[in-house]
Amino acid sequence: TRHQLSAIFNSWQDEDWKRLALESLPDRACVKRDEPFLKNLRHLSEVILAPKSSAHAQLSVQHFVGGLFQRQGSSNLCGVCAVNNAIGETKISASEMDSIADSLWLDGLKHTGSFSTPIDGTRYRDGMYSIEVLEKAAESVGWTMARLDSRNISEQIVHLFELTQSAILICTGSHYYTIKSWKTGVAVLDSLQEHPRFLFTSADIFTELAGKDALYFLQQPIQKQDSKSTDESAAVHWPNPKSHDNTFLQLPPTLEKKVVELMSTGGGTTFPGGVTITALKTLAHGEWLNSSVIEAFLRKATHSVNREKNAPFYTLAMDPDFIRMKGGNMALMASAYQKRVSPLLFDIVLWPILISRSHWALVVVKPKLKQVLHFDSLGGSAMPPEVQKIRTFLAALNEEASHYAVVNVAAHSDLPQQEDSSSCGVYVCLYALFLARGWHESEFKST
Repeated sequence: TRHQLSAIFNSWQDEDWKRLALESLPDRACVKRDEPFLKNLRHLSEVILAPKSSAHAQLSVQHFVGGLFQRQGSSNLCGVCAVNNAIGETKISASEMDSIADSLWLDGLKHTGSFSTPIDGTRYRDGMYSIEVLEKAAESVGWTMARLDSRNISEQIVHLFELTQSAILICTGSHYYTIKSWKTGVAVLDSLQEHPRFLFTSADIFTELAGKDALYFLQQPIQKQDSKSTDESAAVHWPNPKSHDNTFLQLPPTLEKKVVELMSTGGGTTFPGGVTITALKTLAHGEWLNSSVIEAFLRKATHSVNREKNAPFYTLAMDPDFIRMKGGNMALMASAYQKRVSPLLFDIVLWPILISRSHWALVVVKPKLKQVLHFDSLGGSAMPPEVQKIRTFLAALNEEASHYAVVNVAAHSDLPQQEDSSSCGVYVCLYALFLARGWHESEFKST
């Protein structure tokens, strides 16, 4: 009855909540059980002010090759597990998730100024949470969460595979779980299951995402570099090649000094980024770049471009030594690659090749345009066998790739050419950088 509720509210210690509740009381002597007023009051009493559930203790953690896997046990805390599995750490506890949910609900109630206005529940007594709570929890530890358009998922999915800190949170019915990508694989992390479930092909991934109620993309934004940071190796500046800035890779003076010192000493030390000093010495005048230097440059360039908000393309850099692996057997390589994400999902694939073990060139695959382009800084009309090996590899992944057009760019454009016998690797790096930044091959000029 109204009289009973009034007595309860008057016993409250918090004057603001007491006033809000009393002012919201209906004028009628009896309040119907299904009215918003009583629903909100019941949520406050039975969920927010209730003792913590013992289900919070049922969460367990195990580790696998891709990182952390949290399981919910017999609880309903799939939302907690889904966020932690996406992040890769147990950064959010069930109690912290409860606090976030309750703050959102109470803020909504205060905003309306009345207990009589319907407020959607942000969590339930058994541990279920609304998607707004999960988004706020991810944001509290520095991650962003945005809903994906399931009608256009194929063009968005490349984010998951190129960004090092990203995942997809899936909502199906009243259950949340995660698809997580790392350097060598993709796995479904469903907290109801005993173990992670690995996805080996792009078809497996799209099948897993199909027909779900909602998909959310989680990623950790690029951390802004502290001007006072001592990590000088992270302060490499990548310009836009379409500007007139020709200083493509500028090192801070202190880091440049460190490079010079290391290059004048022994060759066994590893430089930040995984490049040995021996490899770094191939940057000296008259030397040929080796594969580790080229790979490091391309990965840095593509990773930098792909993480830009308005990136023109999503680009994949292939390992320069890939063709020589497993004795150059492309069918065998394709079979092994089924456990990774297909290069054909990307807009551009940059593939350095070593011709006759003495000359670097660049093969560029554009799956959407069904093209394989050959960039050679020595020109010439002959197509090296490595190009056909790449076509064989791609065709083993998707038969349609066997019909891709092969174009020798140097024979059809004014492609810049090297003027010495040793700078082919440098040209490969610069071709790749311009292409990743959005240049078309027809824009390349020798002048």
